[in-house]
Amino acid sequence: MWCRFWILLLLFLVLPSPAWGQTPEPIEVTLFEGGEGLDFYRRTAEEFQLASGVPVQLIGDPAIADRMRMRVLEGNYPEVSNANIDVWNLIEHGQIQPLNRWLDERSNNGASWRETFLPGSLNQYQKDGDTYGVPLVYVIWSVYYNKKLFRENGWTVPHTWDEFFDLCEQMKRAGVTPVAFQGRYSFYARPLVEHTYFHLAGPAAYDRLQSATPGAFDSPAMVEALGVLDRLARNYFSQGFQGMSHTEAQLEFFQGRSAMLFCGSWLFSEMQDNIPSDFELGAFALPMPDSPFADPGLQYASSGYFFVFKNSGDPEKGVRFLQHLTSPANSSRFARSRGIPVAVKGGNENLHPMMADVARQLDSIEDTFGPKAGPSIDGVAQVWTDNLDLVLQGAATPQEVARKMEREVQAAREVASSPERVKVRHPRKAAFFLLFLAAGLVVAAAGVGGAAESRVASIDWWQANAFLLPALLVFTIFFALPSAVALAGCLVRWDGVGEMEWVGLLHFQRLLLESDLFWSSLGHNLILMLVPAIFVIPLSLLLAALLQKQVVGARLFRVAFFFPNLIGVAGILLWQQLYNPQIGPVNKILTALGFNFEGFAWLSSQHLYYALVPMAVWAAAGFNMVLFLAAMQSVPPNLYEAADVHGATDWQKFRYITLPLIRETVAVAVVLMVIGGMKAFEAIWLLTNQQPTSETHVVGTYMIQSLFVDQRVGQAAALACLLFAVVLVGSLFSSKLSGGDR
Repeated sequence: MWCRFWILLLLFLVLPSPAWGQTPEPIEVTLFEGGEGLDFYRRTAEEFQLASGVPVQLIGDPAIADRMRMRVLEGNYPEVSNANIDVWNLIEHGQIQPLNRWLDERSNNGASWRETFLPGSLNQYQKDGDTYGVPLVYVIWSVYYNKKLFRENGWTVPHTWDEFFDLCEQMKRAGVTPVAFQGRYSFYARPLVEHTYFHLAGPAAYDRLQSATPGAFDSPAMVEALGVLDRLARNYFSQGFQGMSHTEAQLEFFQGRSAMLFCGSWLFSEMQDNIPSDFELGAFALPMPDSPFADPGLQYASSGYFFVFKNSGDPEKGVRFLQHLTSPANSSRFARSRGIPVAVKGGNENLHPMMADVARQLDSIEDTFGPKAGPSIDGVAQVWTDNLDLVLQGAATPQEVARKMEREVQAAREVASSPERVKVRHPRKAAFFLLFLAAGLVVAAAGVGGAAESRVASIDWWQANAFLLPALLVFTIFFALPSAVALAGCLVRWDGVGEMEWVGLLHFQRLLLESDLFWSSLGHNLILMLVPAIFVIPLSLLLAALLQKQVVGARLFRVAFFFPNLIGVAGILLWQQLYNPQIGPVNKILTALGFNFEGFAWLSSQHLYYALVPMAVWAAAGFNMVLFLAAMQSVPPNLYEAADVHGATDWQKFRYITLPLIRETVAVAVVLMVIGGMKAFEAIWLLTNQQPTSETHVVGTYMIQSLFVDQRVGQAAALACLLFAVVLVGSLFSSKLSGGDR
């Protein structure tokens, strides 16, 4: 008996314990947290766990795409995600799970999962017979209109662009703004242009456009499609639309200041908390051009796709979760609760009443078209963004824009076909840039030695190293090693997923000698380095001098001026509201003062950098004021007393005593302004909705776009190194010129 007991005890200790009572590993689902919210997904995850026993870890974030791009670089994949990342690159490298096996499985009722989706909705992510993504949200583009306003004025729904323009003229005669449009983000215009192009030129020509085939852009169909956008922008969009975000334009519409709005079918869900209770929302299909290819049964559409990652913890369970998520019952519940159409058959029958017209529009669709399935040529997306913005700003004619797009797409094709070749376009700028860096090294070398060496020489070697070692370790781990890795990354071509390819100095050559975007971005950084400093330094000195004299309310003013440094990114959002073209206080005050700023689009690409100067002054003046005030308070009082005895004025005391004695602090402030101007990123990235045009890019946004959007890790590393070099040399020169070499 005892023998059996010891044998059982030994087996219990040696053998692995049974999995009784253990909870299965959760699957991870990362979601974009936008107008759809997360409540539906949480409830669906709870139901899936009850039915399957598999827990679901949901991670929702408005910036989930940025987080996912970092995880892709790390090779750390969730099971499921709908983040807007470069999925085709992952498909090319075998990181996305093909779904055909599960799509073609027959359920108990005899239907396959594939057959539950609307026609054409699975086409977006198909390649070589495999399907890689499944949609839930089904986005069609419509013209939303104020039904009550239409009824009161006797206006009828148009079907062609000619009828639409006639309707807009009627609205203008009635004193009504025809269309609110989100012109700050030019990509909102792309569906209008592509829709018109498709129905003008036909499906075959549209496919050539999506493939960037030579001649597709510089064509009569593109000129006419751009002409429709140009006519809308010049005559019928609300005043100041170039400076409006999507939410500002939508509020413009729902608050009755315009009669119509171009938007995707997420509109109601995104704005339902801001829609007046008596508002009657209507929608009709995008107008048709006069063309033999025009077919109202074919409409521009896109979908919100979910993907399963092949090398995640358990892709099989991820697929099963997607099957549950996109089931007809869950899809119908989503459409009803969120007011967003879905890509599942029968799911839109109970769409929210506000979206009744959209539901009828969906019923009339025979098929859809939209963005090309498959990888695109690098740089073509930027061509669209830049040139649509030119049309919206009225800066070029449709013919000029079509020719410009053709040239730029041709250049992108040449780079893609000959990635090792560099076309020399900016030799003088590159030479001047390298001379600037060399001069910085000379300045740095000239500042080493002398008095510093004599002071250090008196310190014992072991004592000196004991003091230096902790700082040196921190510097090495957190700065030197990452910098070395970044420098190594400059010399390879890598998309973050596949194998690295050695290219040497190719990225630097392309940026310095060929890239127009790099030089325009660097120029914008120089503006942000120099222009705000011209205002910030004198203003901060003035404020500090006034506070030093203990004016009434000095403590309150000190807190108020420093406040912008406490709110961070929220300050950018505050200024966005101040600059609103229609209701923003900036335009209201300037107009009241007699200046013609009614509806002025401060945040358009043409005026953005004018708008950034007051923002930079507001953000930096308080911080520099505190620096200068601290330095002024350390000036010996007896110097001012001696100056009083000799009858010096306040200005003379400031010029001959205060300013020379705080010169080193001023030098520090100048260096910080230089660094801040070169590191500028957040304001541009937020105010352009993460899609800057070439007219608004800075080196920081260009670097982030290269790394996370274009998946050009080597180019991003090269930009980081160039940015570091410019900041370092600029700081050295600023310090020398300000007398801060001591």
